[in-house]
Amino acid sequence: LEWQMFDDLKFRAARSRDIRAPTLWDLYQQSLTSPNDYTDNQTKTGGRVLVVSGGNPALKAEVARDTTAGAVYTPGWLPGFSASLDYFNIVIGNGIGAVSGLTPAVQQICLASGGSSPYCNLIVRPISYNGTTAANYPTLASNLNENVASIHAEGVDLEVNYTTDLSELSDLSGIVNLRVLLTHQPTLKTQAIQGATVTNDAGASTVMPVDKLSFSAGYNLDAWTVNVLETFASSVHQFNDPTLVDLTPVVRPYFQTDLNVAYDFIGADTPMT
Repeated sequence: LEWQMFDDLKFRAARSRDIRAPTLWDLYQQSLTSPNDYTDNQTKTGGRVLVVSGGNPALKAEVARDTTAGAVYTPGWLPGFSASLDYFNIVIGNGIGAVSGLTPAVQQICLASGGSSPYCNLIVRPISYNGTTAANYPTLASNLNENVASIHAEGVDLEVNYTTDLSELSDLSGIVNLRVLLTHQPTLKTQAIQGATVTNDAGASTVMPVDKLSFSAGYNLDAWTVNVLETFASSVHQFNDPTLVDLTPVVRPYFQTDLNVAYDFIGADTPMT
């Protein structure tokens, strides 16, 4: 939906349902059985257990429901300027991921369900699902693709652009390009498997700070082009699991500066950069 309220201001919104079908590898990966060294938390026993890995023909498509809404401002009184602000909310369900019966979280969900959880089928014990004696050490475990993961991302994006020819404003020459990009994403919740702890990766890993800002300035004159890019990332924690005590110092916010200089050569009447 778009609404051009007047020449300078436009509102826009979108609601979509997107899918990602499982790949042939996800569906029909050949089963492979291999022995693995494993220490079982339930029986407090170590040893070797056979693990079966493979595809799952029963997989369904991953489904995402996306909502975005925002506005674009292009003032007639300032040619070359534009600004946009957009809100986004993305929810992904039925995410495809490998689930192993040897994962502690899977075993805990099985125990909490009283043996009724389908996760209990991923590990075979000679006595019962909840036996704690050494004789109940697993004899077989499965590592299969399942529709179990979910992701929820929410935040806002800001973009500001300005391009002008200096000769139109003053006695100077050349073209100036300015750009600002800002992303504020306080929510990036993930759940690896249904029933597991929900973690918020926003601000809790080095690849997903809550705030990311970049400012670029470029100047072009004849064959010369100079660009400066300044990037900012907000502070992050080392861990995203709320059940863990984070004793590691917070990674402080940082700035990064990049400089690029280019010259367009002409060789044999052919432009070269």
